[in-house]
Amino acid sequence: MGLKWWNKANSKPENKKETKKQAFQTEVSIGNPKLCPVTLTQFQPAWKEQAYLRFSGIPYKLINSKFYGCHASGFYPQLFDGHFVLPKDEIMPHLIDKRVDIDKELTKTQLFESKAIKALVEEVLDPLLLALKWSSKDHIVKETVVRPMKKVLPNLFSMISPSLDEYRSMKICKVRNLNQLTIEQLLEKADEYYGALEIRLDDNSEFLFGGNPSSVDAVLFGHLANALVDFHLITLLPKFLFLTRF
Repeated sequence: MGLKWWNKANSKPENKKETKKQAFQTEVSIGNPKLCPVTLTQFQPAWKEQAYLRFSGIPYKLINSKFYGCHASGFYPQLFDGHFVLPKDEIMPHLIDKRVDIDKELTKTQLFESKAIKALVEEVLDPLLLALKWSSKDHIVKETVVRPMKKVLPNLFSMISPSLDEYRSMKICKVRNLNQLTIEQLLEKADEYYGALEIRLDDNSEFLFGGNPSSVDAVLFGHLANALVDFHLITLLPKFLFLTRF
């Protein structure tokens, strides 16, 4: 898609209170949030949610937090929209139902196909990515996951957050028995499922269902944005030309 969305807020704090605030979070405004009070808070890049907000044209404020989550919604990302404080799994359904439904032009058949692709990405490929991320050899995990995370976190959080991320991720993997598989077996599964998506993509279309984006495009983009920086998948995915172009 050629979209470069990731920017950091670099405004200078005006006082000591603001300095303390920016020690734990930075803010970026996309569009004109005054017209639409939507705030997305993320610890790690919320590519999927940001993609949907961009595709639908909803102005929003982005907060980059150095906390892993909060009591109100659990792990980040979190969406604040007026009276609603929404956890990760409820963000896109809320935006579709209450804000802008970019799937309204899809046919019934396309909607069914969209649900199938979302299930493949969120229930199969996302857990596979987590398993690959944390099942690597210790020195690989340290260099590709732990060290980058510690670089951007305050001292106290840099000791806690990597372990918390690993615990949460491996809990998801255990439910699917992915923790029992070797790296080679995980990559075989990934190759199979990415191959199925590659066949579905059309070289003549910018998005999955023609020239306009849908919610499943946001889901797929969010996954690929993370997969293309994974230590193992970065060597597997380039063989899938349409996926890497996407």
